[in-house]
Amino acid sequence: MFDKNTLNFLKNIEARCRNEAFYRNYKDICIATKIALSNIKGSGVKLRTTLVRLADPSDKIVASKVLNFLKREVGSITDSERLKLAAARYVYKKVLALI
Repeated sequence: MFDKNTLNFLKNIEARCRNEAFYRNYKDICIATKIALSNIKGSGVKLRTTLVRLADPSDKIVASKVLNFLKREVGSITDSERLKLAAARYVYKKVLALI
């Protein structure tokens, strides 16, 4: 679904998200990366915080903000490919803002 460079970029960010300090500073990027690389399949994907499976309440708050952005991009019920592409766009947008 993703080209080689995008997939490598997302996997690199996912690896950095395993570092707790990086994750604390960039939770939104890590959560969007997790959505983009998730194994979600199908056409009736409903966007909600349980989709990401997070334990910490503060993570759920950040996840709801990311999901609200994605809802504006693709709608509240979408197919998995559009959701993953929108999540990847979110990651690119946030990383470019940091540069």
